[in-house]
Amino acid sequence: MSTVIVYYSNSGTTRALAERISGMLECDMFAVVPKEPYGGYVAAVLRAGAERRKHVIAEYTAPQIDLSDVDTVLVGYPIWYGGAPTFLLDYLKRQNLLGKTVIPFSTSSVSNINGSLKELQEAVGQAKVCIPYNCSKLSKDNLDNWIAEVRKIG
Repeated sequence: MSTVIVYYSNSGTTRALAERISGMLECDMFAVVPKEPYGGYVAAVLRAGAERRKHVIAEYTAPQIDLSDVDTVLVGYPIWYGGAPTFLLDYLKRQNLLGKTVIPFSTSSVSNINGSLKELQEAVGQAKVCIPYNCSKLSKDNLDNWIAEVRKIG
């Protein structure tokens, strides 16, 4: 199984989780980064909400990744305004993910990843989305169990 991680992290929390996952799965990771930083948590959530309401996609920089030999793409993001950052979803829409398995993971304070799954599925088209993982202040850390499930995919 060839796996990569694509993620966005505003405060470093999602990046730290992506690094842990990358180490456990021994895979590469790539960041998608907005050209204009979102700032602190409150500013980020307010901006994300305004972008959603106005259907605005922030400009971003992202790596060119050859996904032709990749089977599984793990996608990491913070939960903002109930979902994934719109620019990250835009990046995913522009990738050829046909036949790939997409496994999302998120970080949040109290929100859950489930609210973001519909829009994620829309962004990745016919790719299979499965085994979502949410790391929040309210949930117990079951990362080892989740990694075991991810390993079964291959």
